[in-house]
Amino acid sequence: MSMGTRAHQTALYVVFESPWMMMSDSPSNYLKDLNYTTYLSKFPTVWDETKVLYADATKAVIIARRKADKWYVGGITNWKKFETQIDFAFLGEGSYEAKILADGINADRVAEDYKITTQLVSNADKYQVKMAPGGGFTIIFSPK
Repeated sequence: MSMGTRAHQTALYVVFESPWMMMSDSPSNYLKDLNYTTYLSKFPTVWDETKVLYADATKAVIIARRKADKWYVGGITNWKKFETQIDFAFLGEGSYEAKILADGINADRVAEDYKITTQLVSNADKYQVKMAPGGGFTIIFSPK
């Protein structure tokens, strides 16, 4: 794992702000995992609002960014596993579909291991973050 897990690499699209985000490698390699590529294609390159949810340069960073009525959260860690809880209080009123891409159970050994789950949440909810060493996660919140 020289560059972190698949979930870590995905989270960089939220954590770092750049209008020139791009995937490295041959585009044909991404066609092998259409589920991942479709998820990644949902990220904008410019934002309307940014909030820092957690920041400790020695451990991890978690950033929330809004574009129109959708929120995007990305978190990355260093080479130690990291766990914390984030509060969804930054979301507006109402229900949101949260599409979560996180490190898979074997991500500490197989960097490409990830899982995508979907759940219904509100601004009263919290989420238990678990990142593998060199790991990360992203969440796309869409209003329902």
